[in-house]
Amino acid sequence: MRILFFVSFLIMISVNVFSFDFDYYPSGESGGLPLEYISVFTSDAHAGGLGNAFTAGKGSCSSVYWNPAGLSEIYFSELGITSIFLFAGTQYTSCSFAYPFNEKNKIGLSIFRLSSGFAEKTDSLGDTLGYNFNETLTTFYLTGCSKILKELSCGLNFKIVYQSIDDYSAQGYGLDAGIIYDYTDQTTYGVNIQNLFPVQLGTDNSGTNLKLGLIHRFIQEKLLSSIDFTFQDIFREGYFKWAFGVEYKIIYDLWLRVGANTRELTFGFGFNTKKFDLNYAVGVHPVDFIHKISVNVRYGFLPTEEEKRIEIEREKLAFEKKRIQETIKIEKEKLKDEKKKLELENWINTKLSIAQKYFSENRYKDAEAILNKILEKDPSNIPAKDLKSEINQRMRKEYISAKYLEALNFYKKQDYVNVIQNTETILKLDPEFKKALILEYLAHAQIFIQDKKFKEAKGELIEVIKLDPTNEEATILLKRIQTILDIFEERGLPKQ
Repeated sequence: MRILFFVSFLIMISVNVFSFDFDYYPSGESGGLPLEYISVFTSDAHAGGLGNAFTAGKGSCSSVYWNPAGLSEIYFSELGITSIFLFAGTQYTSCSFAYPFNEKNKIGLSIFRLSSGFAEKTDSLGDTLGYNFNETLTTFYLTGCSKILKELSCGLNFKIVYQSIDDYSAQGYGLDAGIIYDYTDQTTYGVNIQNLFPVQLGTDNSGTNLKLGLIHRFIQEKLLSSIDFTFQDIFREGYFKWAFGVEYKIIYDLWLRVGANTRELTFGFGFNTKKFDLNYAVGVHPVDFIHKISVNVRYGFLPTEEEKRIEIEREKLAFEKKRIQETIKIEKEKLKDEKKKLELENWINTKLSIAQKYFSENRYKDAEAILNKILEKDPSNIPAKDLKSEINQRMRKEYISAKYLEALNFYKKQDYVNVIQNTETILKLDPEFKKALILEYLAHAQIFIQDKKFKEAKGELIEVIKLDPTNEEATILLKRIQTILDIFEERGLPKQ
């Protein structure tokens, strides 16, 4: 029945709010005040679902955007991240952290960043310069909050604002001061003077804003209403903004929200537990929908002084126990490692002796197989690596010798193609093997002679003579070829 009542209430508010004219540029105003994003945007999807009416809100690390005294109900270390998708590629992101020193004093650190979509860079004539640029506004908040009385809390925000547009940048500083007063258990008031010291970025001045807020709780704190009034740039010709929101706890930790302000209607929901918050909101703006999502995580808790003392002693005992256990574990691991090391050394020495025996018996393959097993277990074993290197050299020499004998047999059989294949294999392994190179030249020469290419054959034989001037076969063949070439020349025949 209560859920039905609340849904009906939301529909009624939505119908009435939609009847308002959400004109973000009222008569006499411009497109917004300078640096407005540090004053009337939002800090998370919780506040976003309430129409950004959160000056009296507390208990969240991101509430410092609305009121630095909002950290007063922080009892856990808390981290919050928010992402808001605006128009035309513009995005607003924030990250906030809060830490409670004790029940009275808390500190927070936040960063809020507004980045526009990219635009094409042009010159004064409108010609493109070949690259895009965008604007970014980044604000860092350092927040301190103290609970003066049970009902009264105050806080300060020191903020640094940085603006970057293409190759232009500027930096400014500001200060917020706020209080939150719990009038009753159901009613909370909030006051925040934003930019007590106005932020100055170049010619832009943020002005000083006064924010007033009220939160009231109904139905055993299951239904909350929130309202904000903002007076922008109060020391000059400023503007008035309002915001209103309602949230209802549907079941367990699930909340539904609706809100409105001078520029948009908002809806949202939140799943809020003791250690985790997930909030989503959507703003119905005349230009487009604005999606907002935030996640907050809390850890640790503020204990009493007695609990602190007991916890310290418990931590000391646990630390000492852990230290002793770690020492015992380390010693056991050392003994285990030493045992493994000795076993490995004995195994390696035994296998190395067998490999050396096989090596002396010219059983190189068997020796190499054992050495590979040794190097798998101990890749840096020098004796095994040296012996394997020696085996490889001997096997290589034997392989080259066998290939050379095979090439000689092919040459005797006048199978010159296989001769060349074998000598090429040999020369890849040993480019300095002179006999193989000579045999390859002779094989090429024989092929050229068979094809009656005497001139090319002569060139191959000359290379043989260069390598071995005493080579009889090359000398005889060269004389015969020269005789043939001379006859061709006498008869006026073309040289082949």
